[in-house]
Amino acid sequence: MESVQSEKELFGQIALSCNYITTEQLIECLNYRRKQASKKQIGEILMERGYIDVEQISNVLVIQKKNLERQINHIKRKRRDVLFGKLCIENNFLKHDDIIRAMIKQEEIERKGDYTTLGRILFDQGLLKQREITSVLVEQRKNIFFCVSCQKEINLHSNDYSPSPLCPDCYSLTE
Repeated sequence: MESVQSEKELFGQIALSCNYITTEQLIECLNYRRKQASKKQIGEILMERGYIDVEQISNVLVIQKKNLERQINHIKRKRRDVLFGKLCIENNFLKHDDIIRAMIKQEEIERKGDYTTLGRILFDQGLLKQREITSVLVEQRKNIFFCVSCQKEINLHSNDYSPSPLCPDCYSLTE
């Protein structure tokens, strides 16, 4: 399986973006590691050469972990949305092209730093009725809750909540 990492995941790229090291220092250490066929982490080589300290390594690792968590959450959301779309097609609520257009719209919203569910986009576009959304969510074993404080709709699996789940954004009770 091919390993593909974005620059947001790579230790050296994060250290560069934090201005902890220079491009030249990173290239030097990467070349050293390649020539020595070393299994050492790039942070370890940077530290051995005095280019970075323990606190900076810790900061980079914290950033790297947050970036990876964000990516994992993005992948999980995408999987849920693909399943939601697939169920809409299987139930003859929508056509494949409708789902693709809505997912493109969802990507545009995410690029702006926000997130909305595929069901919300399709409902707002007049392509899905509330009863159809509810039907798909029931198939997914989910329920819709509404946060009175921040006005967000939250889809939760049936076994993920107590009778009154808390909003994951503002921690207020939902209805």
